Amino acid sequence: MTALELGYRTILFSKAGLNVELYYNDIDDVVTETIDQRHLWPVRVPWDNCYNAIAKGIEIAVEYPVTAWWKLEGNYTYQEVENKQDNRDVQGTPRHKWNMKSSFTLPHGFMFDIHAHYVDDTLWKPVVGKHIYIDNYLRVDVRLAKKLFRDRVELALVGQNLGDTRHPETSDGIATYEIERLLYGQITFYLSGMNTKK
Repeated sequence: MTALELGYRTILFSKAGLNVELYYNDIDDVVTETIDQRHLWPVRVPWDNCYNAIAKGIEIAVEYPVTAWWKLEGNYTYQEVENKQDNRDVQGTPRHKWNMKSSFTLPHGFMFDIHAHYVDDTLWKPVVGKHIYIDNYLRVDVRLAKKLFRDRVELALVGQNLGDTRHPETSDGIATYEIERLLYGQITFYLSGMNTKK
């Protein structure tokens, strides 16, 4: 892969961080499904290096500390991923994506995050059969956490995909795969002097 990036970073209004990046990636030997033409009946070969692709776009990220205990973050990506052989969009690659995150540092060592994630609609092109369309979706996640024992242990309660009981996010060209609403707890141990999970 050949990757080119051009970025600009600055501080707006002496408070908000802004980062803008343009990128252009030339990717060789992309793995995808194909058909073995040596047989009378088409046989699907699940893994093969079939084509080269170009991925290009722009990423914009903003970080704004509203107060000492409340921070807002957001980013937006516009991308085009094209098959160089036939000048078509590569399947499953959305044009638009954005994220918004609101982080609160609460009293008594609690932290609360709200995360919204949007993905544009996508098209999946199977080797045989009809195309599969996946509609755009908005996913909302929340996380409540507290650190203990001098920040060496973190307890968290996480809720994912709270806006829907389930929705499709991806496909393999045969069927779509839906993401369900999920609630779970998490315990993280930090090594001494490191911010690494174990």
